[in-house]
Amino acid sequence: MAEIGIKIVSYSNIAAVVKILRGFTTKSISEIKSAIENKEYVFEGSSYEDVDLEKLVDCYKKLEMADIDSELYEDGRMISPEILLNFQQRNAEIQNEIDAETELELNDTDLEEIEPFSYLWTDEQDDWVVIKDENDYTIFNKQTQGVLLIEDADLNNKVAAMMIMAGCEVFSGVMEWPYENHSEEDYYNAVDFVEKYAESLGAKFICTKEEKFNTYSGAGHILEVNEMRVYQYNDEYFWIEDHFLEDKPFMVFSFGDTIDSIFEDAEPFPYDLSEEELKAEVRYSLGIEPYPKPKNGGVHCL
Repeated sequence: MAEIGIKIVSYSNIAAVVKILRGFTTKSISEIKSAIENKEYVFEGSSYEDVDLEKLVDCYKKLEMADIDSELYEDGRMISPEILLNFQQRNAEIQNEIDAETELELNDTDLEEIEPFSYLWTDEQDDWVVIKDENDYTIFNKQTQGVLLIEDADLNNKVAAMMIMAGCEVFSGVMEWPYENHSEEDYYNAVDFVEKYAESLGAKFICTKEEKFNTYSGAGHILEVNEMRVYQYNDEYFWIEDHFLEDKPFMVFSFGDTIDSIFEDAEPFPYDLSEEELKAEVRYSLGIEPYPKPKNGGVHCL
C-alpha cells in the first residue's frame, strides 16, 4: 500500500502554515514545527483511500495558495501533484467498473434490449458521459448539455452501465456555479475585462477551444466543460482558467509553448479587485512587471 506525504520546504509565516495544517491533522503546533524542521511529513495518508487522497489534495492546494512551498512524496520518492489526481481517478474508475458490472449482472441483462443505444459507446462516444449519483445513472451529452431520457429506469441504468464498461467517462455531476454570495455574471465580466486589457497590451486572440476539466469535489468526479479563449503574447500562448476556491472565485493565466500544451500557471488572483488592481495582475501575469513582494504572511493578492 503506497503512503503519500507532504513536506514543507519553505514559508514566510509559520502561523499561516500551522493554521492550514491544523485543519487536516491532529498534530500539535510543536509537532508540526518539529516535522518541518526535521523535513518529515506534516500530513500523510494512503493512495488507496479516497478520503485520504481528497484531504491530501485539498491540503496541498491550500498550502500552494498561501505561497507555502511544499513537496509530495510517495513511499519516500518525490512526486508531482498530478500523481494524486491520477490516484483519485484510478480509484474512481475501478469502483465505477465494479458497480457497472454488478448492474449488468442483475436480472440477466438482455443485450438485444440495449443494442439500439449502442451508438452511445461507439459512433458518439466522445459526446456522451455518464453522471453517477449513488446507484442512479444519468446519460448526459456534454456538447448539447442535454440528458438522454430513458423512461424505464432499469433499462436506463443498464445502458449507462454498458457505456461505462465500454470506456465512456463517468462523473458524479456537472459543474454548476458554486457560490451564493458571488455573482457568476460579475465574475465573467471581470474575466472579460482582464482579457480585453491583455489585448490592449499586445495579446492577440487566436481561437476558441473547448476544454474539459475533471474536477474533484469531495469524493465526486465533476465534469466542467469550458469554452477557453486562447491568446498569443510574444512567443507564448495563454488562456484564463477558473479557480473556484472555497471563499470566492479566482482566475489564473495558464501558459504554454503551443495551443495544445498550456500547462504552466501564473499566480491566481481574485475577480473582485478594483479595475486598476486587475490591470496590475495582468501585467504581473504577462511578465511586463515583476510581482510585488508578498504581504500578510506570504499570501499573494487575497
